[in-house]
Amino acid sequence: MTDPNIPVTEDELHAFVDNELPPERRGDVEAWLATHPEDAERVQSWIRMAEELHARYDSVADEPIPKRLEIERLARKPRRWIALTTDPVTRLQLRYSLIRLYEARKDSASAERNIEVLYRENPKILGVVRATVDFYWRTKNYPKAIAVLTRGDALEVRTHTIALAIGLATGTEA
Repeated sequence: MTDPNIPVTEDELHAFVDNELPPERRGDVEAWLATHPEDAERVQSWIRMAEELHARYDSVADEPIPKRLEIERLARKPRRWIALTTDPVTRLQLRYSLIRLYEARKDSASAERNIEVLYRENPKILGVVRATVDFYWRTKNYPKAIAVLTRGDALEVRTHTIALAIGLATGTEA
């Protein structure tokens, strides 16, 4: 048992309900709930809700995924929309949606291909540079993240952005 005087956090209450709480903290949470009836009532309502959800949907978890919801089918539409749109902002948003879809699917190769296309097509847009660096950093590809930051386009964008910010702050034209 750890120090029982340490307050129980909301995260610990949720972990308690989900049986994800470390065993050494479980006794403390049980003691906390015994002396904090409002928290105990909330935890009981969460437990009832979880039981109802399991009773209703556990059988669905073993069903095959319907064809209309397969990831490849879902990914086709954004690719088609990207090809058809003429609005550059919409094109960027759709490309980012496709990248997030691939990342959610754990298809890093496709996500990386798309981030590279996005960056290759828009190397001077600060948001694209940042998103590209963030992607590589998130996927622990630090050399590529640093390479993007040190490329001439990225340096030019940063220099222009800094000059613009100084101009705005001082009231002078950049």
